[in-house]
Amino acid sequence: MGWKDYLAKKSRVYTFEDFGCPDFWVKMRGLESFTHGESLQMMKEMENLSDEESVEASHNLFKKLVIDWNLTDPETDEPLPLPKVDTESLLRLPNEFIVQMNKWAAEGLNVDAAVPPQSGS
Repeated sequence: MGWKDYLAKKSRVYTFEDFGCPDFWVKMRGLESFTHGESLQMMKEMENLSDEESVEASHNLFKKLVIDWNLTDPETDEPLPLPKVDTESLLRLPNEFIVQMNKWAAEGLNVDAAVPPQSGS
């Protein structure tokens, strides 16, 4: 198995059925598939941010997480561009969709496995 296969295996498709929108879906990369370098960079970007910088860091994360979707603008029903094309599309979505996508992205993380064992304990 090569890296392309690995990343394909680590991407998942989710629907927004629980929000009354069963036809909407998003294909996302899980946070567990980020390289260690990407994770360190993301954590560094999230430190001591102003509100404006925090929004930008969140949008940068979604650029990496979202592979594809069929979401539309709630007001016009026009297809929304992917975040990697235009992060403004995230601002058009209901907040509960954003929160849910964050939860889905973190599903594959095993927090206990990420903490190195303490020596001498």
